[in-house]
Amino acid sequence: MWRFNATRSREHRDYRLIDGWQQPHPHLDGLYESVEEALADAIGWLESRGAEAEEASIGLEVSTPCGSWRTIRQPDLLLCPLPQATWPPSEKG
Repeated sequence: MWRFNATRSREHRDYRLIDGWQQPHPHLDGLYESVEEALADAIGWLESRGAEAEEASIGLEVSTPCGSWRTIRQPDLLLCPLPQATWPPSEKG
């Protein structure tokens, strides 16, 4: 009979970044300890490269206890350009 093993459910999980085709990212192909670490690495890489839209589509997967991967963030643009704004607003009267 199968039983839930609470110890097993708390096992270490790895995270990895995936590209727009849901494959392991060709440049960011390491394993990460946390979501935050993976996303910080991806953002740093994108900022340093000025990556094109195709490269900027990044997703995230987490390892499962059985050794496969589960997508937890679908590939999408990780960074988006901010709208151009004039500050302070001009005072026309």
